[in-house]
Amino acid sequence: VACEPEVEELACVLRNMGARIDGIGSETLVIHGVKRLHGIEHEVSSDRIEAGTWAIAAAITSGQLLLRRAPVQAMQPIIQVLRTAGILCEEVNDGLKVSTQGPILPFDVTTAPHPGFPTDMQ
Repeated sequence: VACEPEVEELACVLRNMGARIDGIGSETLVIHGVKRLHGIEHEVSSDRIEAGTWAIAAAITSGQLLLRRAPVQAMQPIIQVLRTAGILCEEVNDGLKVSTQGPILPFDVTTAPHPGFPTDMQ
């Protein structure tokens, strides 16, 4: 399944470099060969799995953390599970604030393809 935000971003970068790619944002990409690619400038987006890992680290250490530029929209399934566990997740202008105010509560999680809960976060 090719609809994860990271795959979509990579496909867009390659397309901007001259690649011919159909289906960006869908479950299936079709890539047509080209003779060459050209350089571009690109700022890589924040990674939802990496940000989720930092959020969990803050939670299990009873810490507080501001994840600047966290991809909050792409992290919604992660944020929902953290909130179910009693972790405070506050969406702010520049990212996501994560903190705890008590014990971490038990929870169940089911992984699913994007936009579900990512398998790399279980």
